[in-house]
Amino acid sequence: MIETGNHIAQTPDCYALAQNLAALMIKAADERSPWAPFSRQIKLWDESGLKRLAADWPQLAVQKIAIGDATIKAVAEFYSGIGYQVEILTGDSGLKAFEPAQPKQPRRRRSG
Repeated sequence: MIETGNHIAQTPDCYALAQNLAALMIKAADERSPWAPFSRQIKLWDESGLKRLAADWPQLAVQKIAIGDATIKAVAEFYSGIGYQVEILTGDSGLKAFEPAQPKQPRRRRSG
């Protein structure tokens, strides 16, 4: 959301695009599928979460990974870890590479 908002603010038609993003933000706040609010990931931003980001990000920075992308990566991993199918909606192939692998569906046996 933050990265998208940054890009929108720099486009010629920023008002209309900002309205569209604002509508998606409202859907997220209302938990209208497929969107989810940020309240579940609060532990990423508490004292230990920020310290973990501070410890991990310098190594990512030398790989030219911005802190915004590092936080998107953390959020994607968090939601994947609690069982959600996660897709990072971006045209940035470097950021898209952080998208968690989708869980494999269990094989079903045919009965007798």
